[in-house]
Parts: sequence; C-alpha cells; structure tokens
Amino acid sequence: MAIAEPVDLSQRESHERLARTWKQPGGFFGWFRNVHHTAIGIRFMVTSFIFFLLGGILAAMMRLQLPDPTTM
Repeated sequence: MAIAEPVDLSQRESHERLARTWKQPGGFFGWFRNVHHTAIGIRFMVTSFIFFLLGGILAAMMRLQLPDPTTM
C-alpha cells in the first residue's frame, strides 16, 4: 500500500479549501443538512416551541370541552 504524498498548500489555499468544505449549505433544505452546533440548537428550540404551542392549543381545546362534552 502506497503512502500518499503530502500536499503542499499555502496557508491561504488551505483556508479557502476549509472554508468551502465547512460552508453552510444554502436554501431551505440546506438548513436541515447543516451540522453546525448553533444551527442544530436553533432547530431544536424552534421544534420545541412548535410542540409547546401545539400542546397549549390542545390543552385549551380540552378545557373548552369540559363544560359540555357534546360540543366538539
């Protein structure tokens, strides 16, 4: 098995290559493919807020149904 020769890149080329590799993907689906910890945290908070609102709406519907169960 041959050992790969080290690639001699200048610091600028190395930085540009890393920037292209770790660039955040664009668009709507790129938001879901992003693996940066900040983006994952934001997705987690948005999802938890949506479920919090959904739970609040369901709780309000149950309380509205308490006086007369035949209304809904």
